[in-house]
Amino acid sequence: LRSYANEIGLDFARFDRDRADAEVLARIARDVTSGEASGVVRATPTLFIEGVLYQGGYNPEAFLEALAR
Repeated sequence: LRSYANEIGLDFARFDRDRADAEVLARIARDVTSGEASGVVRATPTLFIEGVLYQGGYNPEAFLEALAR
């Protein structure tokens, strides 16, 4: 994640501070629990669009097509 943050020019100190924030960590824990309970989340990335499991390709064209539906 830090390499992506660097690519887009984020402030590393803030990035690291925000990632360690208790509220952020609680949200991650809730998302993990929800994903496990769904029975369909088995790995990352797992994406949902409008609450529906996305099973298409991971390229811009595929995302745009899915979002247009």
